Amino acid sequence: MQRAAYSIPMNIAEGSARSTLKEYIHFLHIALGSIAELDTQLIISKNLNFIDDQAMLKLSNELMELSKMTSSLVRNLETRLPNSKPATPNP
Repeated sequence: MQRAAYSIPMNIAEGSARSTLKEYIHFLHIALGSIAELDTQLIISKNLNFIDDQAMLKLSNELMELSKMTSSLVRNLETRLPNSKPATPNP
């Protein structure tokens, strides 16, 4: 879980230091994958009774907010790409 949690800000930072917008967006997608990975690990932790309902809800809500912010940044940056098309919303 620590590896996935550390991976989120590290990929955002690495992407922001890249030379192209396309690379930055790529690393933001990797960060989104790490968010999903960490959320899954939280569910498993709850199912194994390593954390209680209250902790699960708090952490899950924080991850959801982080995912929304990162997805919003991706959509915004994608509009700046040459020949960009409107992004289709995720279901």
